[in-house]
Amino acid sequence: MSDEPSDVAGADHGAQAAVTARHWLALASGDLQAAEMALTAGLPLRTAAGHAQQAAEKALKAIVALDRDPPRTHDLAALRLMTPSELRDALADVDLDSLTQAGSAGRYPGLDDEAYGPDEAAALAEGARQVLARVTAHLRAAGVDVTGIAPR
Repeated sequence: MSDEPSDVAGADHGAQAAVTARHWLALASGDLQAAEMALTAGLPLRTAAGHAQQAAEKALKAIVALDRDPPRTHDLAALRLMTPSELRDALADVDLDSLTQAGSAGRYPGLDDEAYGPDEAAALAEGARQVLARVTAHLRAAGVDVTGIAPR
């Protein structure tokens, strides 16, 4: 019997990491769908903004999950720094700071409960859509099967 470490444990971890990444991606898809529905259904725009932030956060956590357990943070810029450099570069034009701020503004009452106009809320949803699309492409390139992922 060899004293060399087995690749089976690494393969099991990789397979589990892909399952976890797919789960995060499904959650992100569901939040993006909720943001888009909120925009079209006349719901409060803070609701759309909050779901947009959650979609971007969960998409980023899908990538992080390939290497480690995602941290409990809502800071999208911090999550972006945990992604591979090519994805980090691909996300440089997305306003992650505004999306991060939308997370708390969408969930907690403030002096101005309707802090977002229609254009702002739509821009946040578009930013989340871009994050999700780029993360999905990166996962696909990394060999994760992203076909048939239903929003959760």
